[in-house]
Amino acid sequence: MKKKSLIASLLSLIMFCTIFTVPVVAASNNSINIILNGKEVKFTSESGYPYVDENNRTMVPLKVTMETANFTVGYDSNAHTAIVHTLYHRIEVPIGTNKIYVDNQLIENDTNAVAKNGRTYLPIKAVLESAGYTVEWIGNTRTVNAYTYDEDEDEYVPYSTSNYEGLLEDLLKGNVVYINGQYYATPDYARERFTNIGVNYLGDDVNTAIYPFKSRFPDFDESQIEWIEGLLFDKILISDSQIEKFGVKGKPSEIPGYSYIYAFYEQGLTNTEIIYPVNEMTDEFMNAAESMGTFNGITMKKENGSLLFNYSDVKERNIYSR
Repeated sequence: MKKKSLIASLLSLIMFCTIFTVPVVAASNNSINIILNGKEVKFTSESGYPYVDENNRTMVPLKVTMETANFTVGYDSNAHTAIVHTLYHRIEVPIGTNKIYVDNQLIENDTNAVAKNGRTYLPIKAVLESAGYTVEWIGNTRTVNAYTYDEDEDEYVPYSTSNYEGLLEDLLKGNVVYINGQYYATPDYARERFTNIGVNYLGDDVNTAIYPFKSRFPDFDESQIEWIEGLLFDKILISDSQIEKFGVKGKPSEIPGYSYIYAFYEQGLTNTEIIYPVNEMTDEFMNAAESMGTFNGITMKKENGSLLFNYSDVKERNIYSR
């Protein structure tokens, strides 16, 4: 079966840096229109509205935009990650970072997904191009026009269900075929049923039954984790020169030459030194009383408001060792 090229998506993201810039001043005075395969996305005060961020990138509310594209959408609260399932791809967008994972492969973006006013906002061009869309900006109408080409008619989609009566009915109607020990949905049926299911992300049911992509977070037995606490970790204000040597960026502060970043650090008499930056960490996770997630390769847990760390992770990264 045909798979869309991740290389093409990367090239498109590079092109985006030069052709998909919207003036911030104009964005504050005019609405932005989003058209997906000829269908306008209807934004309301309940869904949220598109806006242009500080990097001049168009940000859109996750749920209404992705569901208008007939994608299944959801949110992994433990990993603070927006999840978009298309017909062929699983796209993960960790909130507060510039990273996008397409079928577990990392694509760097140039702006962050954010949680704002209780809604998740994604950079529309990067996410849709990862899903195989061609995305164009029409400046005179302030419109994002995104479209896909028809799939090869010979493509079939892996199919699985626990509803055997429904499976039999689909087989008799020719909607599902059986090839070499595997059930497949025909392309038309897959588009009709799977890309218009109109439900939120439901975990394993969506992961294994329709989309054969595993989470990029490995399964682990929490009982085997040795949790430790008491390490110096927080959002700190630090000079950009300290951050840059780690190859990451912080959030600009009101002080020139200084930025905010979550990090493991040590406090000296006169200054603060970063031991290991964790730029994937989110304010939402740190403010939660109960949660678990993996950030920059370190599994962390909030329990009764306390922050705990997987000892093997911090030891492996020379952050702390007994």
